Amino acid sequence: MKKIISLSIILAGATAMASQIVYMRELLVVFYGNELSISFILAGWLISGALGSAVFGKYADRIRPNAEAFSLCQMTLGSLLIAGIAAVKFIKVFLGVNPGEIVGLFPIMAASFAILAPICVLMGFIFPLGCSIYASRQSDGARGIGTVYILEAIGSIIGGTVTSFILIRSFDALHIAAILALLNIMAAFLLRSVIARNDKIFKATGLFLSVVIIALWSFGGLKAIERYSLQKQWQGYEILDTKNSIYGNILIARRGEDYSLFNNGLRLYTIPDKPNSEEAVHLALLEHKDPRRVLLIGGGSGGLVGEILKHRVEKVDYVELDPSIIKISENNLPESYYKALKDTRVSIKNTDGRFFVKNAIELYDCIIIHTGDPYTAEVNRYYTSEFFNEVKKALKESGLVSFGLTSSESYISKSLAEFLRSIYATLRSVFSEVIVIPGETAYFLASDSIGSLTYDHKILEERTLARALDTQYVRDYYLFSKLSPEEIAYSEKIIKGGNGAVINHDSRPVAYYYGLIFWTTLFRNSVFSNILRSVTESVIWRFIGIFMILLAVISITRRWSFKRSSLMAVMTGGFSSMAFQLLILLTFQTMYGYLFYKLGIILTAFMAGLALGAVFVIKFIPETKRDRIFLMAVQGDFIIFSVLLGAVFSRFCPDPLFPVLSVIAGSIGGAQFALASRVLLGQKKDAGRVGGLSYGIDLFGSFLGALLTGIFLIPILGIPKTCFAIALINLSALVLLFINLRVEE
Repeated sequence: MKKIISLSIILAGATAMASQIVYMRELLVVFYGNELSISFILAGWLISGALGSAVFGKYADRIRPNAEAFSLCQMTLGSLLIAGIAAVKFIKVFLGVNPGEIVGLFPIMAASFAILAPICVLMGFIFPLGCSIYASRQSDGARGIGTVYILEAIGSIIGGTVTSFILIRSFDALHIAAILALLNIMAAFLLRSVIARNDKIFKATGLFLSVVIIALWSFGGLKAIERYSLQKQWQGYEILDTKNSIYGNILIARRGEDYSLFNNGLRLYTIPDKPNSEEAVHLALLEHKDPRRVLLIGGGSGGLVGEILKHRVEKVDYVELDPSIIKISENNLPESYYKALKDTRVSIKNTDGRFFVKNAIELYDCIIIHTGDPYTAEVNRYYTSEFFNEVKKALKESGLVSFGLTSSESYISKSLAEFLRSIYATLRSVFSEVIVIPGETAYFLASDSIGSLTYDHKILEERTLARALDTQYVRDYYLFSKLSPEEIAYSEKIIKGGNGAVINHDSRPVAYYYGLIFWTTLFRNSVFSNILRSVTESVIWRFIGIFMILLAVISITRRWSFKRSSLMAVMTGGFSSMAFQLLILLTFQTMYGYLFYKLGIILTAFMAGLALGAVFVIKFIPETKRDRIFLMAVQGDFIIFSVLLGAVFSRFCPDPLFPVLSVIAGSIGGAQFALASRVLLGQKKDAGRVGGLSYGIDLFGSFLGALLTGIFLIPILGIPKTCFAIALINLSALVLLFINLRVEE
């Protein structure tokens, strides 16, 4: 019986992590995946889980027999997983979203919550129910809560690893949901068979659901749903192929004679698109007297490699992180569109672009960055002063770097100007000479060879003729118009003008914050744009100061009980644990690149740390009246770790240290949760209510950590100051615990 319950709880943890990965990926196909939209999707997940755990968890101890309720929840969860994925597939149809269209933030919030709430509330309720089951079978209720926490963490490790490295490579979302559903129904069936052998209705229902799912799988029903949903989502397009990779969903479609490739629902390129392809390549290569060796980061399968080969180049290194992008292009595009990739001068590198540049052996005449606007922290890594210094080292003495960013020919708004100024100031801090060619896409070109870049259209026209370039758009009349003195003067006035342009650093990725502000202005009457614009560094510090003063006043005047203070500590612990993970992952990406398997190791290390921290408390810290002192000590550990993390990330951090840091961060959180559960439970028997409340508060803190750290703290304060802010928040919770150390409830 105990083994079956343990297995069911492990499966619940695995299901939670696996479904989070699958649902996040599917929702990001619908909603543009920058930090703001990701945060709102994650908010729906965490808030719903907190609701199920904290609010509904108070009934966990009243339900008898609780093991039967647990099995019912598992069976219901299995059904909801498939229904939820099907609902995600048809969101675009329901919202009237066109292919490639960016969805507003309010629809993102509403749709995410509506779909995720039933699933996550149920998942949240399963935790306190599991705590109640364990507590009813042993005398130590707090030990039961800690055990369930450990088992769920182990399940999360298994679920995350198997889903990330096996399932998403082989199955689409509906089939993964079907696998999870069958596993949960089977576990529920097994558990019910042990505790209630004659429950014929339950068993018949489980058997019926299993048969339906297996039949849908075996006879192509799930594939039919997938095909139909894709047809509805992409009306007006002929879908040629779609593929899930470890990096995202790739889809290629045709409309008339145009082929479009989409990554997570967003258009990467359309072929043929000669104007953009020619602009991105020839404006850069014509600025160089004789480009022989070229590095292209992104966009090669969209026609850029073919344009590069029109010059007298000897070698082209094309870096594309996801090999699926190239493979799906070669399998579905006419040969004339991808034959340039087969040229003997072209070498394709399937790795992270920044990782490649940092470790480049050869030097290049020209480096073209085609990764898109830095609206996310991941893409922002290609627009920081640290990366530009790496690019500078990879260039020959007369070499240049080029990239294009969203702009405007006629009017550059305040938010767009702040964004472009930050990138210009960052580029100018590294290179001696920087020019910006204006247009709907502003092309930034930089070199450390003074006098090598020019706005003179005649020089570029002469080079076009000398190289006998076969171009349709980038030619004499185009260059004359593009490089008109009036347009250049207006562009330089906006981009070079203004005071206080902030340089974009790895440790302070402010450009993606400006990018978020500009992105939100695309929506009518966007309240989020005003919120983002109003938050400054001084505002953040004032808010933290008010929070600390408020806790101090409450402690002195209201005299909170130690148990209530413990809940505040759990919330700050959840906040800090999530913030630590974001800091560790972001810093690893900027230092070593987007190496997916290593990111998986770091995430797994964090979950292992959660389990280890809880195990340490259960095994090696006997339950005594000193639990309060131990809890305060762990709260102090958050402060110490915050300060140390800021110090480590201010200097070079070796690759192997990141999983270690992740384990430490997780272990502090796991130890705090186990100790806080002991303090909150005391001599009471309602382990389900206490476990649910503490878990729900922990999830709520995690929600705040994900939302505030990713959107505000890191880009505005930078990494070292963010670590200091986390230390201050935890110091407030520690002071609250200390003041109320001897105050009973």
